[in-house]
Amino acid sequence: MFRTAEDRSPPPCGNHLLASLFAPSLASLRPHLIRQRIEQGGVIESGAAGTDVVHFPETAVFCLRACVPGGKQQGFGLIGREGALNWGLVAGVPVPGSQEAVAVSAGTMLAIDGRVLRDLCLIDPSLTMRLVGFAFQFACQLGATLRSGMCDPVDVRLSRWLLLWHDRVDDGELMLTHDLLAGMLGVRRATVTDALHVLEGERLITSTRGRIVVRSRSLLEAHAGIAYAVTDRVWPGRGGAT
Repeated sequence: MFRTAEDRSPPPCGNHLLASLFAPSLASLRPHLIRQRIEQGGVIESGAAGTDVVHFPETAVFCLRACVPGGKQQGFGLIGREGALNWGLVAGVPVPGSQEAVAVSAGTMLAIDGRVLRDLCLIDPSLTMRLVGFAFQFACQLGATLRSGMCDPVDVRLSRWLLLWHDRVDDGELMLTHDLLAGMLGVRRATVTDALHVLEGERLITSTRGRIVVRSRSLLEAHAGIAYAVTDRVWPGRGGAT
């Protein structure tokens, strides 16, 4: 699933949430952070060993998915360098057994024992408030995801997911597969193919095997419309860059 690097006290500047902390808060966390790497498709499963750990993605990007009876999966949010995985552990809330985090982009993340982070939050209100702020931002993203899922056609929903993903990587190339996209959207692979053809026909993206290139960020945003809502723009990202 993932491997741990040797550096047990890495500089945590790769995660925007950690980098935004006051210096004393950051200093208290650094001795407890361990850098790990996860490959694309790697899964942090609920109820498995390691889920008592909070992860702060750096270059890795995760899709949170709900697993339902029958093996169907539905993505409901993306988390990258702007936030954290399993932040509920700070409040003593375990990860739901029906939820998993799958790496849609390979990369690094910083891990800390959830109990240690909870203890630090008890003595550091500013750290607690920063985590609460991220939780609120993610709730806004979740609300936009639900609205889009109920109201928008698949090509518009796909546009939104690609924009959210694009916000969390450093270039315009998204290395992905139809299976990952199908799991994010909760649709069949054939439906993903049809939606990609729509976006290619509009010259918004170029799609090849395992790779999507965003040709025009601004036009992709226009195609997504309200689906890529103001709430999604809370995240540090590319803004309206083309």
